[in-house]
Amino acid sequence: MPAAPRSPALPDGIGDEEIRPTRVFAGHASPLSLIVLSILLATALSGVLGGGPRTVYREHNQAGDFTVLAPRVSRNGNIVELRFQVDARNAIEKLVIGVDPGLWRQITTNSTMPQAADETFEEGLIRFSFGKVDAGASFELQVEQQINPDLIGINRGRIVFFDGRRALAELPMQLTVLP
Repeated sequence: MPAAPRSPALPDGIGDEEIRPTRVFAGHASPLSLIVLSILLATALSGVLGGGPRTVYREHNQAGDFTVLAPRVSRNGNIVELRFQVDARNAIEKLVIGVDPGLWRQITTNSTMPQAADETFEEGLIRFSFGKVDAGASFELQVEQQINPDLIGINRGRIVFFDGRRALAELPMQLTVLP
């Protein structure tokens, strides 16, 4: 009868205690790495660090509904889109949208659609003049901007909607920029 196979001899100083696994996850990746990765993915998907849901600034009054859609949080170097919407209840003879320059500090404006008929700086506001908006009609301005790489922090300012020189609505807003 043949002899039973023998286990190979162990090197000096190595015994059964060193060979036998003592941890549940021995030889496997730590669950901590999976937990950290899951937290990072959830944070990125939530939009907390930029690219998340837009903030809506809105005022309703007798003249109409005035809305600004802007990113709540953005990252420096990114391109952002702002939308200015006017739903006129009464006719607006000359729509003018005024922007506080502090809101757009260290931000480069790439395009505005539609183009303003006139752009001026008056009474501390950058003013974009458009034509008439009939009662019951809507107007939308889309502004594409790029945040300069050295901007970090919060830009605050106000958006003012005018009918010529008469203020119709004023919306305070802010843009938070992370690195």
